[in-house]
Amino acid sequence: MATEITKNFPHIKNVTIGDLARNIDNVEWIDEELKSTVKNVMKQNKLISWEIASTLIKKIIQWQDIQALIIDCAKSLEQLEMYQKMFPNNYTIYFDSSDKNSEIRIRSRGWEKRIDDEDGAFLKRIERFNDTMKEPLELMIKNNKPNISKIDSNGSMEKVKKQFIEMIRNALSLK
Repeated sequence: MATEITKNFPHIKNVTIGDLARNIDNVEWIDEELKSTVKNVMKQNKLISWEIASTLIKKIIQWQDIQALIIDCAKSLEQLEMYQKMFPNNYTIYFDSSDKNSEIRIRSRGWEKRIDDEDGAFLKRIERFNDTMKEPLELMIKNNKPNISKIDSNGSMEKVKKQFIEMIRNALSLK
């Protein structure tokens, strides 16, 4: 969805660590050692660590001329804190979804067979998120932490997309 949405905002780049990792061989600006590390993680059906993700993001910033990024979900509080340090003006959007809804959406990606969508991998991602991120994000929102919002993503994709675009406009003051 973020890739489609960024078409409305040409100065924003969508960065999906998973997509980058799955297509690492086709990225000429990433050195062979990092490519090998990423491929090894993917082959082991493991999650990309925040250290690897931060290295990839830094390389994207060095390689491309962009004004803003949409980065896929931080997988841990440490990764979220790292993003906040790298991008002091960041804005976090938390897509709140039931486990069942997340599973249905992941399984419905029939047009694309992804190694990290296999049962063990995506269930592991959902479990890890619930164990490490859900409660802290809810607490940040409850305490009105600046630059964080929540979207109820259990609704239709069109409704979620409209909310996402509105939040981007608000975050970037592009009304």
